[in-house]
Amino acid sequence: MSLIAFIERIGIKPWFIALNAHCWGAAWWVAAIVQVCIRFRLPWHWIVPVAVILASIKEFYLDATLEVPQQTWRDNAGDFAGYFVGIAIGAFTHLL
Repeated sequence: MSLIAFIERIGIKPWFIALNAHCWGAAWWVAAIVQVCIRFRLPWHWIVPVAVILASIKEFYLDATLEVPQQTWRDNAGDFAGYFVGIAIGAFTHLL
């Protein structure tokens, strides 16, 4: 199987689209906050645990109870994994 065929096959999967949306959305926001904190010489290390806590509350409480159609635990875990990876990417932007 060629790389193009693999990308075409996986690129239309809903879980892949959701994972990327959560990942890069979180990465953008965390990176922006980290850069503002660094620019104004504020501590930025608190951002990571706060972001992880907020993502877990959003996915495992709010989405699990309020989202329509009803989310499964697996859906919420996949979305949280996307947030977690995005938070990690955003937190390391200070190294660039």
